[in-house]
Amino acid sequence: MNTISICLLWCLLWTGTVSTPSQVPLDPEDGVYTTGEWKYQCLVLGAGTPEQKVTGKLSFKAKEVVGTPFARLRTQMGEFQWCGRECGTVLGWYRINPEKKYAKWIRVRIDESKEGPVWRTIKE
Repeated sequence: MNTISICLLWCLLWTGTVSTPSQVPLDPEDGVYTTGEWKYQCLVLGAGTPEQKVTGKLSFKAKEVVGTPFARLRTQMGEFQWCGRECGTVLGWYRINPEKKYAKWIRVRIDESKEGPVWRTIKE
């Protein structure tokens, strides 16, 4: 009986660390999400209509992060992919499921060596 209780407790603790409240949901609603020095702003236009569009802006240390085509960035809030022009219903940064396979993507990181009004990403 003790072994079962320990297993259940371990499972509960493990699942609690996988989905933390600091992560942006995979299908976020309108709003601003912040964790540490990261901020994600999500705007849903025409919600619930066939014309629905989602645009996402990602910021780090109060500066906007600008991606490159197919850029995939891991943050404290989850993994995001960049779509610089409209990709179906998405524009800008959007939250992705890290377990899902995506046709095209490039792992990137923020290039903190460059000064300027925005952060640029570079290939890892």
